[in-house]
Amino acid sequence: MSKSVLIVDDHPNVRTLVHHILSDSGYLAETAVDGGDALVKLGRRGFDLVISDIDMPGITGLELLDRVRTMSRRVSVVLMSAREAADGAVEAERRGADAYLAKPFRVDRIRQVVADLLN
Repeated sequence: MSKSVLIVDDHPNVRTLVHHILSDSGYLAETAVDGGDALVKLGRRGFDLVISDIDMPGITGLELLDRVRTMSRRVSVVLMSAREAADGAVEAERRGADAYLAKPFRVDRIRQVVADLLN
């Protein structure tokens, strides 16, 4: 059975790109337009991994991470951002993210991070 991934980003181009990358790699990928949409989808079904932008209006990626962690420790969380990589990575790690991706990211890097977490 394929692993499932929820991709959360308020930028449609990023959502579409990551969705295609992961779908083409054999994962069941679904998208959410923001943190609120992600929480609704997480409440409906389980995911093995959540990949979320940090900087979104409303519920940020960091807030989403906190909520996912209260829902289940078994769900892996990857945060991504165009922020200064060191700052974003430190905060993501401090909050309990499993990995951090700096935007713009390389296709092979996102594939590797996801494979490392789900396989």
